[in-house]
Amino acid sequence: MSELAGKTTIVVGASRGLGRGVAEAFGAAGASVVAVARDTSSLADLASRHAVHLEAADATDPNVAGMLLERHDPDVVALIAGASPLLRPLHHHTWETFSANWHTDVRMAFHWLREALLLPLRPSCRIVVMSSGAAIAGSPLSGGYAGAKATLRFIADYANQESQRAGLGIIVTAVLPKLTPATDLGRPAVAAYAARAGISEAQFRQQMGDPVTPEIAGTAFLRLATQQPDAAASAYMLASAWLAPAFNRSYRRVARRSRASSASMQSAMDQVPAAIARHIFDQRVQPGCFRRDVRIESCVRHSVAIGERSSSCRTWSCRIRACRARSSSRPTTGSTARFGFPGAHVDAKMRVDALDPEKRVAWASLGEFPYWAGTTITWELAPGPARTGTRLLFRHAGWSDDYPEEEFASVNFVWGQVLARLKGYCETGRPQPFFG
Repeated sequence: MSELAGKTTIVVGASRGLGRGVAEAFGAAGASVVAVARDTSSLADLASRHAVHLEAADATDPNVAGMLLERHDPDVVALIAGASPLLRPLHHHTWETFSANWHTDVRMAFHWLREALLLPLRPSCRIVVMSSGAAIAGSPLSGGYAGAKATLRFIADYANQESQRAGLGIIVTAVLPKLTPATDLGRPAVAAYAARAGISEAQFRQQMGDPVTPEIAGTAFLRLATQQPDAAASAYMLASAWLAPAFNRSYRRVARRSRASSASMQSAMDQVPAAIARHIFDQRVQPGCFRRDVRIESCVRHSVAIGERSSSCRTWSCRIRACRARSSSRPTTGSTARFGFPGAHVDAKMRVDALDPEKRVAWASLGEFPYWAGTTITWELAPGPARTGTRLLFRHAGWSDDYPEEEFASVNFVWGQVLARLKGYCETGRPQPFFG
């Protein structure tokens, strides 16, 4: 029997998208689900299949939060409801359209978290707040959406801290899913960003990889609702293949013990030439020389600048429009690779310490980039399972104790995004710069 059987879960924003998937998952796990939505008509089918009680209400109303929490005394609360942002560049917004997610998403979460602490809910109650990957990566076509979602992550952590300070035993966690075309909110955003990038929607979706579906979100929320309290992180990044701590305080302890808060990514690359290590530096390759059946088994995080091809030479560089920085490297041990990042006052410079063809590439940071001095980056290649391809193990290690704890998630996320671009490059032979 499921450990959620007989327990009560309130899902706020259960009528569509990821919220619907979460309600489905808890119902299937045997929980008694209270599905909260402005319009519950679309939930009739769900209610007919599971123990689901429908509550038609405005989740941003502070009276609703207090009333429903007191009435149902839940074991789990999933705060997912939010507004769909108007997809326009900054200067085409009014303050009203820009701030829509602040007045809906943030307001809703604030009232529910406040009431949960004031009531308070029972000890060991789990509250999971849906934020967004935009809280880290930004969302330039969505007005104040990214800022609002970042605030959700912050106030979830604040609520968890206050619960600990008061000895309430309530555990509050945030989930940051990546942009997905599998929901009514995500589909128009994907189309808009594809148009902004000047590529087809199909190409943009291919770059994104497998989407986060309502079913995947439901599974993730189930996992967070049932994990041991001492294992809970303050926030998690959610992609199709992984749920990973984003702002985990244990990162600091690991760094102090091992001097390596590493972003280790293991990906199975079917039929990709093992010489990819050389291509990190000497990318004089012909488009189309790679097969298109690359799979990523698991993605865990952190930035190689995968660049755009120059029409005047057979080398590659990264053209970063935001700061006009350029990246360069040579396939020579002892040489210096330079990478520019938007918003950074200096470039990241890496000394090439090892170039072992088809086996290993190693860099050492020369220290110009903030806090990166003394860190090392390695790319290790080995045959994949049953020798069907090549396995790439990426590691960024050697972090000092004074590295800002809150920066680990950002660094991890960026490496993951760039490594996903590397995967796409191997599949198609076409680079798609993350910072372009």
